[in-house]
Amino acid sequence: MIKEILKESFKITWRRPSLWFWGFLPTLILFSTNDLAFVFVAPSLFLNFNNLERFPSLIESPLSISLIFLVFLSSALLLLVATLAEIKIIMSVKKFKTGNLKTEKGTQKIWSVLFVRFLEVLFLMIVWLPAIILSNKATSSFSFLLIFLSTSLTLLALFFTRYTIFYLLIEKLSIALSAKNAFFFLKKHWLTTVKISFFLFIIVFIYTLVVFSLWGSGMVTYPLRLVNFLLTAVLENVGFWLSFIATALLIFFSQIIIIGFIVSYQIVSWVVFFLTSREHSVDK
Repeated sequence: MIKEILKESFKITWRRPSLWFWGFLPTLILFSTNDLAFVFVAPSLFLNFNNLERFPSLIESPLSISLIFLVFLSSALLLLVATLAEIKIIMSVKKFKTGNLKTEKGTQKIWSVLFVRFLEVLFLMIVWLPAIILSNKATSSFSFLLIFLSTSLTLLALFFTRYTIFYLLIEKLSIALSAKNAFFFLKKHWLTTVKISFFLFIIVFIYTLVVFSLWGSGMVTYPLRLVNFLLTAVLENVGFWLSFIATALLIFFSQIIIIGFIVSYQIVSWVVFFLTSREHSVDK
């Protein structure tokens, strides 16, 4: 059944290029849609907080405070955009799967989704707090145990948050009921959830290798160099700027296609799995 879910998700994503754009937006804030990939980087991400004793030295000048505020404001705006993009993909898949053209946009639930995301981040910070504090004090075996427990809880939190958001948007439940249903859903489908997460990780890994191989082989760079040479040779100075703009635009749009496709595919896969599991048992 997992194979059919991944195939159906690919068809939905491939036939709807508009989803690629929405899939690209969450990456602007390093919004990870791959649970295993996030779990791999989580230890280094959170354990770097043990250097926070240097933070007071960063806020001694008004310029530093202004820069920190600007970064915080920019991150908040990007998070809002990423959340809207995620909602757009989820509701688009729901509309396609149910065939209900009157499906609501889901944007009225954005503050609920953001609140759930906030609770997720808060939980992860609490989970990693012991490892952050004791990383340089505990024995290596105890530190490994702390990191293992924190990583496991992180993975469960990512699964739980995803299903909570699905119940919020797709089933239109309150936060409390969504969390309750997400708990029982994860309890019932935990094995399939782990399997899908693993398969998506492998797919993303292979996809990344293929993309880098094609890029490094010159299939993209050589045509660019040829266009740059011709424009510069024919139009001289104007040609240089035209080639520069054309190259920048090509790189930008190729990033939207390459990254947006694989990110949207992952989100679509989870939504398809959720909707399918509401109708059938997929734990086989």
